[in-house]
Amino acid sequence: MKWLDCPSSRTATLVLAMTVVAVPSARGQVGQSTSASEDTGDYDTDSERWNGLHTLHAVAKGLGLRVEAISNIDWEDLDSDDILFILYPKGRLDPGHMAAFVRNGGLLFLADDFGDSTEALGRLGMLRDPAMGVGAERFYRELSFVPMARPLLPGHPLAAGVAELATNHPAVLTRVRGPDVVFGFGPGEGIIAAGGLGRGRFVVSSDPSVFINRMLQFEGNLQFAVNALRFLSAGKDNRRLIVLAGNFDMYGEPTGGLDDGTVSGTMSNILSEFNRWLDECNDYLLTTPGMIAVALILAIVVGVLVVLSLPLGRKTLFDGSWTRAYSLAPTLSAGSFEEIVGQHDQKSPRGNYLLPAAVIRDTVNARLSRILGERDPLHSHSEASLLESVDRASGRDAARALDRLLRRIKPLPSRSQAASPWSSGYLSQREFERLERDAGEFFRASDRAIP
Repeated sequence: MKWLDCPSSRTATLVLAMTVVAVPSARGQVGQSTSASEDTGDYDTDSERWNGLHTLHAVAKGLGLRVEAISNIDWEDLDSDDILFILYPKGRLDPGHMAAFVRNGGLLFLADDFGDSTEALGRLGMLRDPAMGVGAERFYRELSFVPMARPLLPGHPLAAGVAELATNHPAVLTRVRGPDVVFGFGPGEGIIAAGGLGRGRFVVSSDPSVFINRMLQFEGNLQFAVNALRFLSAGKDNRRLIVLAGNFDMYGEPTGGLDDGTVSGTMSNILSEFNRWLDECNDYLLTTPGMIAVALILAIVVGVLVVLSLPLGRKTLFDGSWTRAYSLAPTLSAGSFEEIVGQHDQKSPRGNYLLPAAVIRDTVNARLSRILGERDPLHSHSEASLLESVDRASGRDAARALDRLLRRIKPLPSRSQAASPWSSGYLSQREFERLERDAGEFFRASDRAIP
C-alpha cells in the first residue's frame, strides 16, 4: 500500500513510499519489534534507504561538521572539540568513561530506546522505561506506535521552530534529575533531554529512529536535527561528528582536562580530577527494585544494631509500684519515705527527687480533700481561700504549717507528670528534705480534723 503524507507548513504533501501502514523504525517496519529486525543499512551515514542516516550526514556537513562514522575508537583519541553521536548501542556503554569525556569538555548525543545504555543514562541523571500507552496529545494518523512529542520547554534552543516531533515505538525518559526535559508526552514521559556535566554538555533521545532518513522527512524532526547539531557545536566549524551505532567498540580511557602548561591550567586539572572522583561517588540513579533492595538492607542493619544495643537482662524490676499513692501516718517522719525514694535516690549531689516530691504533693492534696470534703482543693481554691478553710476546719497551727508547705508544693507537677518520659523538672535532695519536714508538720497539725 502506497501512502502517506507528512504534515508540513512549507510543502503541501510529501508522499512516502512505504509498504505498511505506518512510519518505519530503524530496525524494521513499524508494527514489528524494534529489536527484532537486522536489516542492513541501519544508521549507515552513507545509506539513502529509509533506515539510513544520509540526510543527517548531509545536514551535518552543511553546518560545517566533519562526519566520521566508525565502529571502534580509543577514548584517548577524543578531545573537547569532538561531538560523539551514539545511536542504539548494543554493547555496554561505560558510564564512567562517558561522564569523564563530557566533564572534560566533550559533547555527547546519546539516542537509544532499547539498547544497552541504562547505566549511562543513569549516570546522566535519568532512567528509561518502555513507552506503554503514553499520554501524547496527538498520534500520527491515530497510530498508537507513532506518538507525536510536544515541546515542554518552547524557549530551549533544541525546540526552536519545532511544533512537534514524530517518534516511532519510542521509549520514555523518567525520573530526570538535573537535565532539562525539552520534548515529551505526558508527565514523566520525556523523549528529549539536555544538560551539562563539568565543562561539556549532552543531549539524550529515547528514540534513535527520529534521525533516520524517513523520519527526517517530518519537518519537525529535520528542524530538531539541525537544532541539536547547532546546540552541541555551538556554531564552531570543523568539529568532528563521530557517529557510533549498533555494534561498536570503545576502549582505553578518556584523557583528563587540557593542561596548557601554566600553573592555573595545572591546578584546574587537579581540581577537575578531584571533582570527577567526588562526582563518581554518586554515579547512578537506582531503579525501583534497586531502591527496595537498599531499603531492605538498611532495615536489616538497623534491626541488628537495635538488637545488639538491648541489654541481655534487667538488673532491677520496674513494676510501677513507686507510682502508687502512699497513706502517710499521723506523725510523718523521714523513714516514711525511704521506700518511695529508695529506687530513685541517685546517691549523688545531682540526684533528682522530683518524683517522690510529687508523691508528697498528691498525698497532701488528698489530705486536704478529706479535711474540706472537696475534690482537688489545691486547684479549686486560691491560696488565701485554702488557708482560711483549713484554719476553720483544722485550726491555726494546721493553717500555718500549710502556709509554709504551699510555697514548696505549688510549683511541683503531679505524680503522673513527674513520672512521664519527657519530664525535665528537677528537685535537689536538700529541697526534698525541707518539703518532707514541712509536710510532716502539716500532717501532725491537721490530724485531729480527719473524720
